[in-house]
Amino acid sequence: MTDQIPSQPTTEWYAAEPLRGSGTNGNFVDEDFLKALQISKDMFANIRTTCLRLLDEHADDAKTRLDLRTLWKGRSGKNTKKTMLDDLISEFQPVFIDTTRFNPAPSNWERISRVLAEQCIVIANARRSRQLPAMKSRNRHSPTPSVTEPETSGRESGHTTPLLRSQRSSLSLPAVDQLSFLSSSAFTLNNISIPIRYDDTTEDIAAWMIRPDGQPIEAPQYCQDVSFDKFKKAIGQELMTEEPIEIHMLNSAGEYRLCQSDHHLQSAITRWLSLYARSGEPPLDFFRISLTTETTQRGMY
Repeated sequence: MTDQIPSQPTTEWYAAEPLRGSGTNGNFVDEDFLKALQISKDMFANIRTTCLRLLDEHADDAKTRLDLRTLWKGRSGKNTKKTMLDDLISEFQPVFIDTTRFNPAPSNWERISRVLAEQCIVIANARRSRQLPAMKSRNRHSPTPSVTEPETSGRESGHTTPLLRSQRSSLSLPAVDQLSFLSSSAFTLNNISIPIRYDDTTEDIAAWMIRPDGQPIEAPQYCQDVSFDKFKKAIGQELMTEEPIEIHMLNSAGEYRLCQSDHHLQSAITRWLSLYARSGEPPLDFFRISLTTETTQRGMY
């Protein structure tokens, strides 16, 4: 079955944060898994079958949809997620643990293999959901930000309340689960403001400020349309500074990474919006801003 295995991606692909597939908005497609894992189509089919079995074990029954956001939420959810990944990896050790087939082997394979295993389960669940009747769903309480004035919780009663209200009212997401939301090409950035955090201040950057040059203001704007250079320029204008700017963003492991390209920024905005869809409010500390001179001075001490 070797002839079914596509060529291995470059080493840089495995080191990217986050991993990005060739589908819409960086989603993984079957060919991406074959390349990344260096396996045949038959092996991938076996992995998918196992993923579906694991998902069925956690659903009410084989005909009930499963919301991974809910299943993997909280401390017990993290344990459930770890168990599911461990079970999948244990059953396919030659795929997720053995690296002899790679040339060269990715230096961060232990971490990357778990990311790929998680994506296998996520994609399998999306496929499973599409094959089930739309009426049945388990724990499907997908919070959808509203364009109307949101209720004010106790946590929002502090000084950040105006910012939360401003951000909440700027985005209307379709009433679908997160996986469908992320894979939908109908989703746009047209009326979104992106909050950036600098010191103790949160400022808003309108997405239209980072759309491609020459694109009509009324045209749909997608995550892949944003420009890293224009984002930095817009931040400089908002902060009224001409100093070089560094943008740090949260990755899927909850760590801040330096944003250095259009690809990094596009992936980050996609993840920021997915967190928005999941929690019902925008994470205001997702994009942290620093000035290059400040970073240099900190390194002197």
